[in-house]
Amino acid sequence: MIRMAARFALRVRRWTVTEIVMATEAAAMLTIADLALRLLPFRRVAHRLGQWSQGMDDGPPAAASTARIKAVRQAIMRAQRRLPWAPACLAQAIAGRIMLGRRGVSSTIHFGVSKVGGFRAHAWLVAGDEGVTGVEAAKGFTQIARMDHQGRPSQNQPPS
Repeated sequence: MIRMAARFALRVRRWTVTEIVMATEAAAMLTIADLALRLLPFRRVAHRLGQWSQGMDDGPPAAASTARIKAVRQAIMRAQRRLPWAPACLAQAIAGRIMLGRRGVSSTIHFGVSKVGGFRAHAWLVAGDEGVTGVEAAKGFTQIARMDHQGRPSQNQPPS
């Protein structure tokens, strides 16, 4: 146990302050998203996520957004590995959507299904043509819906 804590402290010590802040934000957003999905009807959660859309193409992100997208992706990956539970794909997509929206980056949550190995559902987040969460696992899933969100830059943008 002590060795595990020491290894964790050494890894975190190599992170920049911005990376620590973003990983903490991601852990908070993953927790909030997971609780919302467990406690609220999905229609109430979906109401805050964006607009249902029919299109299939996300288009390329703005060049300035690419660094923010990568930073959010990395923060979510770091945070979800360190939480004492495994956040579901939809909680990860919601957390990423919130973090990107706070940074003024538009994103899309895709919903898909697969019948291979029984009926399964999956959600993944894309910003432009950059995958943010769940994209690797989305192979083999057929998209059935998507939800677009236009990022709105705020006066106090969090670190990216």
